Amino acid sequence: MSADLTADQINLSDSGFWGRPFEERDAAFRVLRDQRPVAFFDEPPWPFLPQGPGYWALTRFGDVVEASRNPAVFSSADGSVLPDLPAGGPPFSYLRSMIDMDNPGHADMRKIVARAFSPGAVRELASQVVTLAHEVVDTVIEDGECDLATQIATPLPVGLVCQLLGVPRSDWKWVRDRALIAYGRDDPEFVPGVLEEPELGALAVIQAVEEMAGYMKELSESKRSRPGDDLTSRLVRAEVAGRQLSEEELAQWFIPPERGRARAVVHLAGRRRGRDQQAGDHPRCPHARPPPGAAAGLAAGFRWPGRDGGGGDRALVRPGHRLSPHPEE
Repeated sequence: MSADLTADQINLSDSGFWGRPFEERDAAFRVLRDQRPVAFFDEPPWPFLPQGPGYWALTRFGDVVEASRNPAVFSSADGSVLPDLPAGGPPFSYLRSMIDMDNPGHADMRKIVARAFSPGAVRELASQVVTLAHEVVDTVIEDGECDLATQIATPLPVGLVCQLLGVPRSDWKWVRDRALIAYGRDDPEFVPGVLEEPELGALAVIQAVEEMAGYMKELSESKRSRPGDDLTSRLVRAEVAGRQLSEEELAQWFIPPERGRARAVVHLAGRRRGRDQQAGDHPRCPHARPPPGAAAGLAAGFRWPGRDGGGGDRALVRPGHRLSPHPEE
């Protein structure tokens, strides 16, 4: 990117942009903050989904803070990611979570898990993290070297979430493999052949989330009959507005957190391949990049000051890049 870069030359929907060096991306975001702090972009195409309407990217710290604090205008109820998932039930509904909710529903869901993260519970969780970390390191320490993405960054967070949810240790690898597919759908390391046939990624995601939802159904049934001191046991006994959580809602507690843990692993794997490419070992995966951000729907009647567009549009309120806390930026 040249020193005379303009906002018209920046496209946050271009996968090539996210493969550029950090310094270039950082400079591009500074240009957006200076020249076009609320910029509109067309959405990239996604297999099996209609072309989205586009989105407004907020790049100034103050705007992002305001959007995060104003759910009456910037709503999460229609989804917090791009692309917009199809309305209706499974399998796409499995990918939603409490993040895709506004109050009072969001607050009701948070109350369910509050006890799981009380000070005492967090101290116990910290102890489990230390124990699991020792186990993970012990498996590689004798070799003197390891693959950080697959041997450290994968088993540690996935194992921790599995412990929290009450998943038997014998199933951890099965859960990990599907979580990696669900998030790394465009990565040939997790979905072979996807670069040649992009549709394979979407099909792999659907299969993985359906399998994980089926697993959560079985796990929930076992926790109802034999409850333990884990989050799933709390979820199956919990009530929201006088009713118990449905199978679909239970799956939403299971699938998005596991995909979240897999996200860091996919990024590390992409960086590793980027390093290997410099040595001529492996092709670089063009899709192993930071997500562009989290989306919010704009309330009807809202208009951007001095700009066309507003109510009914989508806003990208957390660009996947560094944000300056200085008001002028």
